[in-house]
Amino acid sequence: MDSVKLNDRTHPNLPLEILYQIVDDVYTAQDHQLLSSISLTSHTLRFLCNKKRFASILLDSCEEHALMARVRGLRDLINAEYSHQRPPTEMIGISSFIMTFSLRSVVFSCVLNNELMAPIMKRLFRKDGVLISPLSPRLLELGPGFSIRPTVPVAEWGTFCEGFISAFRDLCQNSLLTSLHMTYSANVPRNLLHGSSKLKHLNLWAVDFANINHDIPSPNPITFKYSGGGPFFLRSLHISHELPLPNLLDAIGHGSARMTKRGLEEAFSQLRTLKANLSHHCSVAPIIHAAKNLQSLAMASTVSSYGPSPSFSLDYHHLSYLKSIFICISSSFHRPDHPAMKEMPELAISLLGKRIPPNVSNIDLTFRIFQSVFQKCSAEQITSPFAVLASYLQGSDFTKCVHITMRLHFELGGFMDVSNKERIRECFNCVFGHVGREADLDLQFVMSSIDWWDKCPTFSFPLPQSTDADYCYDGA
Repeated sequence: MDSVKLNDRTHPNLPLEILYQIVDDVYTAQDHQLLSSISLTSHTLRFLCNKKRFASILLDSCEEHALMARVRGLRDLINAEYSHQRPPTEMIGISSFIMTFSLRSVVFSCVLNNELMAPIMKRLFRKDGVLISPLSPRLLELGPGFSIRPTVPVAEWGTFCEGFISAFRDLCQNSLLTSLHMTYSANVPRNLLHGSSKLKHLNLWAVDFANINHDIPSPNPITFKYSGGGPFFLRSLHISHELPLPNLLDAIGHGSARMTKRGLEEAFSQLRTLKANLSHHCSVAPIIHAAKNLQSLAMASTVSSYGPSPSFSLDYHHLSYLKSIFICISSSFHRPDHPAMKEMPELAISLLGKRIPPNVSNIDLTFRIFQSVFQKCSAEQITSPFAVLASYLQGSDFTKCVHITMRLHFELGGFMDVSNKERIRECFNCVFGHVGREADLDLQFVMSSIDWWDKCPTFSFPLPQSTDADYCYDGA
């Protein structure tokens, strides 16, 4: 190939539509080496390729040494970005293309407690030199999914280096970050997120907030006394039962002192989607009552073997915009004759409440039962407790205008005898058969290892697509 002058590489002699198609096809084929080579042919193709190559950064290595090596490589790549002393043809600038940064490793805490992360945080989702629309969503994930919690050490924020803490807070206040997922974190300062005006979607699982004015004991004590930054208003929220409501209000800048009807209504005035894991089943009720613009609600709870659940009933009649309700109830018992089996449908009735607003069009009920119950119970023992739920649905006015999905889900943990499967399906259909004749009812009998709660489609807001592989670094 003949040598090409740098100026000749600025604009390829092809229609832009064809260039888009070439890059899309190569990216779809997951040919990262070819995509890297194409990016070297012109500035236009470099932009199109890098927009695909670096849109999503995923760090999920389970080994600490391998994870730190990847973080170090990413830091060096970002630090080598364009400077005024370098010609435009050598510009890399990958941080401007990053839309999703995910640190999902089970050893993620060792990365956060390291100065390597500070320069990365300082470059993510910045407003200056932005190449992608500032209105496009940006997602930051710190911590793995909650489905693997037995193997995850908690990240202790009180021991983190000051450089990372400062860079993270600056990221929240002065970037285009719109979505934040945090898991397995302890002693997070309550005012760390204050001033996150762009932040609209918050996911907090197993997160513990420390007192604002408390000096966390550590080898290098850090006083979390930040100034500036006000409240922000969420459009979607996912919380677990470990997070008390006063701590949540502090975290989003509204102050735990505003535990009044008017204060809560203002704090959650823009909330459209709520997904909550419940231990004390009334803990989410104040948010439900305050979020009058709520459109989608998902609640998960577990029926335990430590006694009956408290008596309560939720009321949704004031939520005129509510369209869908997703309820997932799991059992924490293995004995097929345990009395808590009867509490699953009763809990569902309590969570559904008595008054469903007129705009609700979809209700999804999932009951997750251990494999051992399936193996040891008769079909009648498993399905008969649900008769009370069938009677409740039959006597409710909303069943005539709402699509209801009823799912009996047995979690697989290995090989199991499925000879009883069809009989359970028959009994399940029989219990709800009279409801189905009067309502739009979809009965499902599921046997799989899929976590329905984890796959719950409650978060319908657009997020950048992440890939299953770590970022590709070829030195380009």
